[in-house]
Amino acid sequence: MKIKTDFVTNSSTIVYFISCPKEIDKDILHVNPSHALEEYTVFKTMEELIEYTQSEKCDWITKVTGPYRFWQMSQEYYQRCKEIILSGNIVIHMDINNNYTDEMRRIEDIFTDRGATIDIKEHD
Repeated sequence: MKIKTDFVTNSSTIVYFISCPKEIDKDILHVNPSHALEEYTVFKTMEELIEYTQSEKCDWITKVTGPYRFWQMSQEYYQRCKEIILSGNIVIHMDINNNYTDEMRRIEDIFTDRGATIDIKEHD
């Protein structure tokens, strides 16, 4: 029998979808430690959202019909992001390690201070 003795974690992430009137650069967040921020993706256009969602370039068909598969994001999240973009805002998709709750609260405050709205926040 082998027993694992090195670093083991049972952490999960908090998934955020944030609606912003303008882009907020991730460098402004000063995340500490840097590995606490597991993902930070900005969607300014439907093309960027479609390409991220289906892991392929947006072509004229998917531009009209939407993505034909949802590998990187659930269909529900895609729909909400689409609504945010069509309303004229930018979407920020962010995953933060659940072990850093103080850092999460600090980052949430930065977003709300800049006029952003946390649209979806849930555990992964």
